[in-house]
Amino acid sequence: IEIFVIFKAIINQDLMKAFITMMLISVFVVTSAAQESCSNFQAAVSPDGNTLYFSSNRSGSYYIYRANADGSDVQRVSSNDFEEWAPQVSPDGSKIAFVSSSADGKGDIWTMSPEGGGVERLTERPDAYDYFPAWSPDGKWIVFASGTDHYPTEGVWELVLVKPGTKTVVPLFKSGARDVFPD
Repeated sequence: IEIFVIFKAIINQDLMKAFITMMLISVFVVTSAAQESCSNFQAAVSPDGNTLYFSSNRSGSYYIYRANADGSDVQRVSSNDFEEWAPQVSPDGSKIAFVSSSADGKGDIWTMSPEGGGVERLTERPDAYDYFPAWSPDGKWIVFASGTDHYPTEGVWELVLVKPGTKTVVPLFKSGARDVFPD
């Protein structure tokens, strides 16, 4: 995932983002070496480049954590007992979109503040698993993958939009295949 982010940034000529991402990932990998028994993944960088948000199972289940750009001060941001993953920082840095299974045991899209407060469920679709959120450049929409199978490697998946604040859900793209990873 990190390599994809770097290549995407380079293709979009956002060389500063590519550089910051490479540096943060390098620092993070070194810092994480002490946590040999855990898995850290799905990293997202704050717009100012000072904070890294990521999913980790360092406490047994997957939760969302943040760390300073130098890898110091790792803190758990999410606060419930259900797994949470795939953090994505809004373009203005005021919200974190993520996936949680806390409401009904399957993936839904949620948002919270960078400190972990103000948690809000955006999708409430009983027959769908909603994964992999990504913010629109203006921060007004979140695009995500949605399907009826638990695993994105199976079944038909589509890309869907949700508008934070109103929770309006709008189908975006359905090819009849597995349309996942909208970022």
